[in-house]
Parts: sequence; structure tokens; C-alpha cells
Amino acid sequence: MNQPFIEYIKSIDHAITHAGKFHADDVFSVALLHYINPDIKIERVNRVPEDYTGLAFDIGFGAYDHHQQDKRLRENGVPYAAFGLLWDSLGSDLIGEEEAKKFDQRFIEPLDVNDNFGEEHIIARAISNFNPTWDSEEDAYDAFIKASEWALDILKGEFAQMDGRKRAKDLVEAALAESKDGILILKQSMPWKKYVKDTDIVFAIYPSNRGGYCAQAVPSDFDYKVLKCPFDADWCGKTEEEIKQVSGIETATFCHNSGFLFSALTLEDCIKACNLSREKQEALKAAEGASKEQEADEPIVLNLSNVSSSEWSEEKLERAMSFGKVIDIELPDVNARTYRGISFPEDGMDITKNEKEKRQEAFSAMVDECVQKVMSYDANAVIVEGDTVLTFAVVRKLMNKKVRVLGARYDQNGTFRKFVKFEV
Repeated sequence: MNQPFIEYIKSIDHAITHAGKFHADDVFSVALLHYINPDIKIERVNRVPEDYTGLAFDIGFGAYDHHQQDKRLRENGVPYAAFGLLWDSLGSDLIGEEEAKKFDQRFIEPLDVNDNFGEEHIIARAISNFNPTWDSEEDAYDAFIKASEWALDILKGEFAQMDGRKRAKDLVEAALAESKDGILILKQSMPWKKYVKDTDIVFAIYPSNRGGYCAQAVPSDFDYKVLKCPFDADWCGKTEEEIKQVSGIETATFCHNSGFLFSALTLEDCIKACNLSREKQEALKAAEGASKEQEADEPIVLNLSNVSSSEWSEEKLERAMSFGKVIDIELPDVNARTYRGISFPEDGMDITKNEKEKRQEAFSAMVDECVQKVMSYDANAVIVEGDTVLTFAVVRKLMNKKVRVLGARYDQNGTFRKFVKFEV
């Protein structure tokens, strides 16, 4: 084939895929083909004819099938399914190489994982539900076309949002050039998060489609889990009247319970909310720093566990205080799924390599976060209690850093006896 593959897709009028029950894989493949060439007719067959030279996908062991033993894998080890294989040949020509790669990672790869391994995926389940029930008289091909039309609407929406983000770039960058005090002010609501990465912007303000203005806290990790400066916790989840009373902001209307979004009727009041929240955060940080300086003047022992020292027995608390003032540090709450396939590989045989790597990275990050919290104190000792797998990993790292780590010893009745130092 000398012509580019996308031009080939535009030129053909026929393609085949497998018959029987359909899945997100073949349905989204059809949606992608119809996005490029709405006139392609899709035939569903049980076997590719021997003399067939046209496009076949998800059947026939060809370039766009994935059921053969030597199926293609992504660089991260995740196998392609038909949708991913077609996208790998077409995506860059549709939306550019960089965006195509991101879309594969974010949208297509999870669907391919679902098709290859059966891992739960909400869109895949929704498409599966287009299949006629066992006692339905609905035509299976009609149901297949309905599912592919729905999938096409999803793709169109995804691509439209990508184009919207590109169109917003120049406007956001112009607003960035005029921003002051870490506050980005936009003349209309538009995608902005991508363009404030690695800047000193802490808040973004834009007109609300409900009237008035919205102020949004900028994420610091771009997984949207941590904010550079959340809005004042005393406002979060309160009624409009409560926010006005507590904050003193006259036109305040809303503050999200997580602290990422604030609304007011005027731009000035949104700016005021940003400044007040930042002042509150700076004051809390200063107080925390002063508290740590004060704590440094006396011996401290850290309680790294899921149980507050206030819930300890008197005997246990008294013994702990012999090492210094007790400061609680919460140990993350984990379950077996957190490290399934990491510490016990035989219990994770059905987990994909990519998923296992993600869990390993998440678990390592959890361990490192615990160790960093401990190392931020000049502690006399650390008492570690909790999930066995997690505490083992944390204790090992702490001991490598020459930290004195203690564990509680109990008698046969479960009554506290003493703290003992971990030994290698």
C-alpha cells in the first residue's frame, strides 16, 4: 500500500469484522472508521474469505487483529486490541503525534486491556449492553450499528474537546502575561490547566455559565489530587449564607466541599476569596513551622500507625512517653488489593504487567511518603504499627536511614507489655 493508510480508509467502501457478540474493541474500531469515512459498509462474518484483500479487523490474524500468538505489544507491555492497532496507524494523521499518543494512553489503552483481559471498564460494559438479550427479537446487526453510532458520538466529543483546548491556548497565554499575584483571570470559561503547568499561578478565575464568577484552585500534581492552595476549609461545603457569614465575602454563593472551587457574583469577591485563602494557608504553614521548631527543643517519639495515641492504654502511652512527646502520624489505610501481585506474585497472575507496574509505583510512593514524613522530624524514636506488608517496607527503609524503630510487644492475652527495637 503506497498511499497513506488514512487515505486508503477514505477510499474504500467495505470492511469486515467478526460476527457474534460485539465488544468495545470492534465497535470503537467501526466508529473510528466511520469518523474518517462515513460511507464504509461493515460486514460481520465468522471467517475471512480466502480471496479477501480488503480491510479486516478483529478477525483473521492480520495487521488489525490481536488474537494471534505474536500479537503486538505497546512499549509498556500492554497488548493492542483492534481499536488500538487501527489508532496506531491513523491517530497521528487525525490529531497529531503527541495528542494521539496521549489519547491512546488515556482512552484507548484501558479499552484494549478490557478486551484482552476482561478488566472492568464502564464504557466497555455500556457497549456490551447494546447486545440483544438472549430472548430478544432485535436484529444483532442493528444493535451493532446502534452501538457504533453511540461510540462515534463519544469519539466526536473527545476530538472536539481536544480542538477546543488547542483554540484556548493563545487566549490563556495572553491572560498569563497579564496575571498578577498568582491569579489568572480569563474573560470566558475555557480549558486552562494544561497551560498553567510550571507557572506560579495559584488560582484561575473565569465567568460562570450560571452567572457571576468561578475561582478555581490550581492543582500542584496535575492528577488533581493536590491543590497549591485550596479555599479556606471553614467555607467548604457550607450553605451560601454560612459562607458569607464566615468569610465576610458579600456576594459569595458556593464553595466546593473539597476546596477546589469557589463562586461569587462579582470578580472582585472571587479575587478576595483567593487572597483570603492564600493568607490563611500561609498563616497555617507559619504556625506549623513554629510548632515544629518548638517540638525540636524536646525529645519526641512518632506514632506511625492507624490508631491515635489518644486511644492507647495508659500503660502503653506512659511507656511511649518515656521516649519523648508522642506525635501521631497517620499510616495510609491499605488493603490486599493495594499490593496484590507485588509482594505475592502468585496472587496476581490475572493482573496485566502495566497494572502491576502501576500498583508497584503507587505502593513505593506510599512507602516513600511515610518515610519522608518521619524524616521531617528529628525524632528520638518511631513506633510503627499497622498493615504487615506496608510496615515491613517502611521499617526497612527507616532502618537503612539509621532511624530508631520500635514495635509493640503484647502478651498472650493481647495486653501491652513493652516496646522493642527492630533488629535486622
